[in-house]
Amino acid sequence: MLLGLAETTPGPLILVTQFVAMLAGALASGTWMALAAGLVALWATFMPCFLWIFLAAPHVERIASHPRLGAALRAITAVVVGVILNLSVWFLLHVLFRETVTLELPAISLMLPVMASLDISAALLVLAAPVVALACAGRLALILPIMAGLGIAMAQII
Repeated sequence: MLLGLAETTPGPLILVTQFVAMLAGALASGTWMALAAGLVALWATFMPCFLWIFLAAPHVERIASHPRLGAALRAITAVVVGVILNLSVWFLLHVLFRETVTLELPAISLMLPVMASLDISAALLVLAAPVVALACAGRLALILPIMAGLGIAMAQII
């Protein structure tokens, strides 16, 4: 239940919105306007979600006990899982393949990889990542330098 509620926050959207606002402010009037624009964008993007989470979170279990509202929260959670899956597949296709084609069907657009454009080094790194993560017991401070080292080594070899 909380996954659907938590995903109502705009995570990366905050960063992109703030960056664009600061860039626009800097181009319009310099450093001080960039800082002011960044603060306004941060406030306008983050605060509504922040308030939504902290005002609604204490009541989620009570809301979920109502059949219709609980069904709505489950639907939101299913949608969020679908969005995460869609983004994962999109990123995987664009990391592993240099080219993709879009197949237009009546109700859906399907992105397909061009198999000849497979990036072998990216594929090897993708296969190595879960092995490294398991070997490092999920410790990010170890996983990142090991994967970076593998990436650098792969760039030198291939």
